[in-house]
Amino acid sequence: SDALVYTRPEWIAEIHRGFLAAGCDAVETNTFNASRIVLDDFGMGEKTDEINRLNARLAKEAAAQFSTPARPRFVVGSV
Repeated sequence: SDALVYTRPEWIAEIHRGFLAAGCDAVETNTFNASRIVLDDFGMGEKTDEINRLNARLAKEAAAQFSTPARPRFVVGSV
C-alpha cells in the first residue's frame, strides 16, 4: 500500500535499497495506487500529494545512497 509511507517507511526504503544492492539502475516509486480516486476509498484522498511526495523522497534517498559518478542510479515515477 502506498500509505505504508506513514506507518512503515523503513520497509519501503529497504525494498528500494534491496533492488539497488542487487544491481538495478533504477527503482520505482511506491505510488502506483496513490491516486485521489483510489485513496478516497480509504478516506485518504486529501493526502494524495503528500503520500506521493513522501514515497518519491524515499526512492530518491535510496538512489542517492547507491549512486556514484560512474554509475548513477535513477527513480522512475509509478502512476
